[in-house]
This record gives sequence, C-alpha cells and structure tokens, in this order.
Amino acid sequence: MVLHRMYPKPLPGIPYNREAVNRIFGDIPSFQEWHKEKGEHRKWYQAQLVKFNSPIAQVFMQPFNGKPLVLICDHREIRDILTKRHKEFDRGNREANAFGALLPQQFLSIKTPTPKFKFHRELMRDLMLPSFLNEVSAPEIHQKSVALLDLWKAKAAIAQGQSFDVKWDLHKAAFDIILATSFGLEDKDSCTRQQLHATIAEGRTARHEKTPDDIYPFSRLPMDAEGQAIIDLTESISVGLRSPIPYLHSWILLRLPPLRHAVKIKENMTRRQIDLAVAKLVDSDEEARRNAKTGLEYLVVRERASARKEGRKPKFHSRYIYDELLGYLIGGHDTTSNSLAWGLMYLTDASVAQDKLHSKLHDAFPSSSKERRQLTLDEIIKTNIPYLEAVVEEILRFSIVIPVLSRQAVVDTTILGHAIPKGTDVEFVFNGPGFLKPQFPVNFDLRSETSKSSTIGDWDDGDIHKFVPERWLDIDGSGKEVFNPLKGPMLTFGGGPRGCYGKRLAYMEMRIILALLIWNFKFLPLRTPRRPFGILENITTEPSECLIRVQTLIE
Repeated sequence: MVLHRMYPKPLPGIPYNREAVNRIFGDIPSFQEWHKEKGEHRKWYQAQLVKFNSPIAQVFMQPFNGKPLVLICDHREIRDILTKRHKEFDRGNREANAFGALLPQQFLSIKTPTPKFKFHRELMRDLMLPSFLNEVSAPEIHQKSVALLDLWKAKAAIAQGQSFDVKWDLHKAAFDIILATSFGLEDKDSCTRQQLHATIAEGRTARHEKTPDDIYPFSRLPMDAEGQAIIDLTESISVGLRSPIPYLHSWILLRLPPLRHAVKIKENMTRRQIDLAVAKLVDSDEEARRNAKTGLEYLVVRERASARKEGRKPKFHSRYIYDELLGYLIGGHDTTSNSLAWGLMYLTDASVAQDKLHSKLHDAFPSSSKERRQLTLDEIIKTNIPYLEAVVEEILRFSIVIPVLSRQAVVDTTILGHAIPKGTDVEFVFNGPGFLKPQFPVNFDLRSETSKSSTIGDWDDGDIHKFVPERWLDIDGSGKEVFNPLKGPMLTFGGGPRGCYGKRLAYMEMRIILALLIWNFKFLPLRTPRRPFGILENITTEPSECLIRVQTLIE
C-alpha cells in the first residue's frame, strides 16, 4: 500500500508519458537523460508539450510523490492565471524552495494573501518608484555604462580587429549598478573601472598575436571578496532550481565551507552597510526620505516609519531586511546582464536591425549626432524612441532568460477544461509553442471567462522563431510609428501581484545601456562565428560566452 502511493497518479484527460507512471521516479530518468544529451534541462518541458501536440501536459518530477506537475504553454491562459486568477493560484514551490534556504524572509518565499507579503512589498516599494529610478538609479546606470564604454574602447584598440568575450564585463557592469543604487559606489571603485585600469596596463606590456580562433584573450580581474561572495551565493540558487529536492540540496550546500564562508562575508557586509545608513538618519521621517541617496537608506527610513506606526522599535538588523537586500542585489544584476549579452549577439547577427536602431538614435538626437558627442542621461530618458523600445522588448522575448515559472493551485480549479486539484503545481513554459514556435489551437469554449476577453495578440507563425523588433510597432492615426507592448506575448517578468519586482529597473537599464552601446559602437560580424550559441542554465538562461568585434564610432 505504501509503495503504491509512491507511484505517479495522473490527472484525468491531461497527456502524460506512459512509462513514467510505472516508475517511482516518474519522469526524472527521462529528464536526466535529456540533460546529459543536450547539456540543458529547461527546454525539456516544452519538448513534452510538443511531443503531445498539446498546450497542456503533465509530468512527474518528485520522487516518491505521486503528484503531477502540470505544464502550460498557452500564453492567454498563463497571463490570465498570473494577472486575474491569483486567488486560485499562488507562488509555486519550485522557486520558493530553491530560494528559500538562502532567503527565507524574502518575498519570493512568502505566500501572497498574507499581511507579511504586503509588508515586504511595502518595505521595498520606494526602490521602484519613478522618483528613485530617475534620481538615484538612472544616474548610476549612465555613469557605470560610460565606464563600460571606456573599457570596450580600450579592448578594441588592443585587440586590433579580433573579437573578445564581454559576458563578464556586462555582468560586472550590472553588478556595479546594483551595488551603487543599493549602497552608493564611487565610479573609481567600480569593478568596471578597476578592470579598465588593469586592461590598459595589460595592453602596454602584452605582445599582440593573432590567435587561431580570432579571439583576443583578455585577462579577467577577480572580484573582491564581498562581490565574489554575492556571486557565489547567486550561483548556489541555480543548484536548487535544477534539483528534484531543491530546498534540502540548497540547505546542505550553504552549510559546506565555501558557501558558509560566503554567507559570513555577506552578513558582515550587510551589517556594516546598514549601520552606515542608520547613522545618517535624522529624526524626521520626511526629511530622512528627502536626504536618502541609496536604496538601503530609503529602506531603513521606511523600516523606522513602519516601527513608529506600529509602536515598536525598528528592526534594522532583522532577517527580513538582510534577505530583501540580498534578493535585490541578486535580482538586480543577473537578468539584465544576461539579456544584454543575448541582445548583443542577436544584433550582431541582425545587422539590418542594428543599423536601423543606430539610425533611429541619430534621428532622435540630431545635435548630439552633429557634435559627435556622448549621449547625456537626460537625452536618453526624456526621449521617446519607439524602435529602441521595440528592440529591448524583442531581446527579452527572444532570449527568454527565465523560460519557466511556477504556481500552485490553492483551491480546486480548472485549466482549459481540465480539473486541477488544490495543491497541484503548475509550470508555465515560455520557450516553446506560442512564444518561439507556432502555438497550439485551443477550443475557445474551454478557456476561462476572463481569458476569453484577452486583448493580447498572437505572433505570426511565419516569423515567430526570428529576431524581428518591428513586430512590436504600430502606426497611429497621425502616421507616426508607436511601440505597442500588447502586440503579442512576452512574459519574462511574469505578471500580477507576484510579477517581477524589478521590472521597471530592468527596462531602464536595458534602454540606457543599449542606447549608449549602439551610439558608440558598430558590432561587426565575427570572423569565426560560433553557432549555435552555447547555453548555461543558472538562475537565468545565460549564453556561455558573448563574443563581440567592434568598430568604435565615438572616441
């Protein structure tokens, strides 16, 4: 009887792999075989839907547990569940378990319909307000991006036409930005400026020799201990995301010497930065908010204001502040840097789109173009450039750095006419049919009532698999080109009350950095192209490298 309960138990009417129900480990052997053969695992989920030719399927990924994982790839039903059916579905176990060992008091680990979730969102609210983004985040993004431009101009001069890998440069620049917005970071102390000085010194002494693969092997300056600790802890989460026992796997890793040491460094850094922020507080909350110059300073002001309202002492060194801060650091650099890496590779291949974006930027900034000078922050953030918006959106659509997202049914419900019992985990799949492949037809009568009224369009099956920024553009009544984010599905940031907290920051970074890169460089075809692109699966789906060969346009 006990053994029988361990075998998978399919939900009626939903396709599944027949061999899986005869194994205690369900689909795990097939999943592992796929990973061994392909070197990646996230595409396995969409492959099951393609195999069954169905927008819904079920797999069995929990050993000794008969419950299925329901897969969905229909973009209308996914968006409907995320944005309108959040009383039926809450955060999934996969992300909560993968992040929970490291960040037990961060909002990803907390159920939605609770005062605690609302408190955490309110605690971090200031960091995504337009005032903070425009006055604190945007200047740091621009300053750190200019440092990145200087680094690549130096590398281009040294490489003399050879390509070079910039994946780590993008990662460091994004890390500089999130550190600067969190704690404050002088430009001279940034990872990118330090790498620039090291690269210039290396260029003075290195002998330039062509390599067989035409890639110049620049040295990579190591991160400092605190930066490396954050990177190591970020990478540890990906282990949980790949594991059938994510929480336990992550919990054990965090107690082994390397990560235990990283946690200690992170805790000491956070404690020091909080003490510095608290020391700047003045008695008036309103004045303290006006004086705040970093994300952490805003956070401690809000914690003190909440404490005064609730009649308690501020908990500046509480676990929830430490965890929310680390979550902000992790989320604030990983997605953006990898999206930009993919985007540069796409624009290198799509030279027509790159040239068009360059032309649109020069049309938008005629005085800067005439003077051949650098774009200012005000110019970028105050100018509407529909094609720039379209390129950013298409990079996010095409790269799908977060191709799966989980939810859990909190009541008995239905999806596409199929009964979904309370407690069932549901996985939304963004890297297959409906997103990058032709979508499956769905009987309109099987849709939820709210899904039937969706205004999101569908992509043309003929070019859904291609990088085409123009798909996001319309012509308005006056004949002007306008950006339309509702033209078709793009769910990288999720949606609804649990949608990506840092979405506004990510878009701002993408716009500013991409505008500066295309203004300053022409990204030339590689002499030895590497196709298909290699993939690494960590928290996000990363390219294994980001090779560029550039012509500098603005000295």
